[in-house]
Amino acid sequence: MNHLRKALLSQMERTAAEPSEAAVHDLRVAVRRFSEALRNRKFRKQLRQIRDHAAAVRDRDVTLRLLRRPKNDPIVNYLQGQRDLAAAQLTAYLKRQLRHPPEIPPEQGTPPSLLSRVEAFLNADPAQPHALRIAAKHLRYAIEIRDPDGAEPWLKRLRQLQCQLGDLHDLQVAASLIAAHPRAASALGQLHARAAVLEARFQLQWRRNFGPRIRMRLIVWARAVD
Repeated sequence: MNHLRKALLSQMERTAAEPSEAAVHDLRVAVRRFSEALRNRKFRKQLRQIRDHAAAVRDRDVTLRLLRRPKNDPIVNYLQGQRDLAAAQLTAYLKRQLRHPPEIPPEQGTPPSLLSRVEAFLNADPAQPHALRIAAKHLRYAIEIRDPDGAEPWLKRLRQLQCQLGDLHDLQVAASLIAAHPRAASALGQLHARAAVLEARFQLQWRRNFGPRIRMRLIVWARAVD
């Protein structure tokens, strides 16, 4: 718990000083890892507020990268203005939190069982990629916190899945962020086409990497670890 808390505070200080794309990404990871180790809803809610502020910046960073447009493009200028505002709000919020960082009692550090995270992941609907992506993140961080022997094969599968679902989610978020812009029609068509290709590819990989036999092996492994 102490290690995770120190890692989070370090990333908060780094991002408050310079909210770069890399810093915001690492802050979000630190928040999710620390949150996974907590059971207290109050503390988890505080962490979610940091994550939400960071997400507003991160989503616009990703959209700017996905659009592949010149810096003077009207849509780029539109998004950059939103990004600058979101970054200012994030840094102000982090600086306020850093003045009085919360002390987390050790007894609050009892994460859910690994088996419960596995079951939530396997019960997620692959037709709802966003919910499945969140369940995969929870499971991955739960495994990493415990660091059990023999976890790497499962972590490898989860990282591959997260990468695919993350790319798909980024395209969907990018489309939503530019949809209101009057010149977005062409860019929207390209984003939707790329998302359709990724979703079809994901469904194939999901059946291959988490079919019935593999699902049962994952459950057996989680029971043994718990």
